[in-house]
Amino acid sequence: MLATLAHYAPLTLTRVQLYTLAGYSTNSGSTDGNLQALKKEELVQETAKQLAITPTGWTRLGRTPPPVPLTAAAHGGAVAPGTRSRSLAGAEHPNRDLSGDLDP
Repeated sequence: MLATLAHYAPLTLTRVQLYTLAGYSTNSGSTDGNLQALKKEELVQETAKQLAITPTGWTRLGRTPPPVPLTAAAHGGAVAPGTRSRSLAGAEHPNRDLSGDLDP
């Protein structure tokens, strides 16, 4: 299970996704027990029903996590839903004049 989470990182997986991708039964108590053991050792974390490998898990595998994808927040803040950033507008629509769409 740990290797499966590492393979799909930085994505998180639900229990059913993890069990299926790792080749475990989704209806087995022993499968849940195996996951609980990984969580107890702090190799896996579960947040809002999403599972992810922890830094301790990466160390146990002898690997480093992949780089985290860049987001709008990494570039100075998220853009509010329904709004456009001037710097992104041209990049998203290079052939469209957006000057009338934006406030001066």
